[in-house]
Amino acid sequence: MIVNKKELYETVDELMSAEGYVRKKETYYKHNDQTITIFVLGKSEFSGKYETMLGCFYKELLNEDTPYPKSHKRHLHWGPDDLADKDMVNNAFNLDHVGFNSNEREKQIEGIINDYVLPFLKGIETAEGIHNTIKKYPLLIHTTRLDLRNKLGLKEE
Repeated sequence: MIVNKKELYETVDELMSAEGYVRKKETYYKHNDQTITIFVLGKSEFSGKYETMLGCFYKELLNEDTPYPKSHKRHLHWGPDDLADKDMVNNAFNLDHVGFNSNEREKQIEGIINDYVLPFLKGIETAEGIHNTIKKYPLLIHTTRLDLRNKLGLKEE
């Protein structure tokens, strides 16, 4: 039963590390040939809610030589709550939400990560994958930086 930060990160660590992700503070990184994909799990300063964000850095556009760039400098981002039911995602990652029995929260987080987070991140590992993902989620173009749009020739549909 997840009731604190340590247990939440242990659960997410297990799921993400199984797919090759390494956690640095609140961000999980995976190095791919063309991108660095990320999943951010950051705690709100004001509550027990954890904000989540998915994204990537396109390696050819990185201006710094660091294996773990700051997540706010990503080239593309999206939220798990853009992929799955917003209330489900928000409640699962809000430790103040008490509507869960036993290990329901773990199961919901596991489902969100396995069914939505990891497939999305897998989809944006390459330039071709980014094109296909934007076709699948047209609003994603609006959270894609202009330099990446220009580099890959991405246009609004």
